[in-house]
Amino acid sequence: MEEENKISKKLKVSCSDAALLTTIKQAGDITLYQRIQLYNHNLGCSLCKLWGKHSENITTVLKSALSGENHTMSEDKKNAIKKNLDELS
Repeated sequence: MEEENKISKKLKVSCSDAALLTTIKQAGDITLYQRIQLYNHNLGCSLCKLWGKHSENITTVLKSALSGENHTMSEDKKNAIKKNLDELS
């Protein structure tokens, strides 16, 4: 019983540590032990799990933006935004 408590304490991490592990995971430099710690934390912490998903989305968008691909907005969207801005002023 005491051995199980020692193991579970080692697997527990704080939310700030989980955020750091999520960042390390997205960089691709996470160890198996860190992966288990993050998984264990995210089982009980829905906010960190949600933050991880949002962080992955942001990372994907940034990688796409920095890859040199040329992204453009359709003329319809541009006109709709201009119209909304004109209505606000």
